[in-house]
Amino acid sequence: MRHITNSIWGLTIAVVIGACTTENYETGDGHYSYMRAEFGMLHTLGRQSADYVLTDGGDTVTFKQVAEVRWAERPDSLYRALVYYDASSRVCFSAVKVIVPHPILTARTDTLPADPINVESVWKAGGFLNVAYAVRTGRTDNVESRQLLGVAIDTTYIHDKRNKTIKIRLLHAQNGVPEYYTARGYLSVPLKGFSQYATFLLSANTYKGEMLNCK
Repeated sequence: MRHITNSIWGLTIAVVIGACTTENYETGDGHYSYMRAEFGMLHTLGRQSADYVLTDGGDTVTFKQVAEVRWAERPDSLYRALVYYDASSRVCFSAVKVIVPHPILTARTDTLPADPINVESVWKAGGFLNVAYAVRTGRTDNVESRQLLGVAIDTTYIHDKRNKTIKIRLLHAQNGVPEYYTARGYLSVPLKGFSQYATFLLSANTYKGEMLNCK
């Protein structure tokens, strides 16, 4: 039985910054010449191993060999991920886990965490409202300290029978983690159950003040 994994809140920022990096980019037909980065649903064959990805563009990319994905604990499951792979050989280089939070329904977003978080881009794809974000973080001796991310449905504006505008609040709890450097990551809000005609307003308390983004 296939599972789709979600989380109410985000994970530690250490997971967010575990993206694939290469020190030297080779031109021509080098090792990374045909590398692509695609968002999609990554399928696990077994624990910590993946065999294909369903991309937001509608393609199924089956890997030439099973890829090691250490953060994927459940077999035969679908995880939201940013996947780096070779378009020619179908070799998977790396997969970064994307946070998929369940929206909290509340009329009192002022009671929820609102520590600063920067929003770098927002787009709809793959049945999700996707957010590229950046937070300030650092090492701490307290193993219990971790930053948390989430979203809340703030307000729904009904224009007519079909058209609605849904205001979503991006939540961030710093939880005492030091702010020494910037870490970037991705968050995907499931749009299943919302009208295809709905417009979304994403609000967030950024390091430069309040932000509102319409999609």
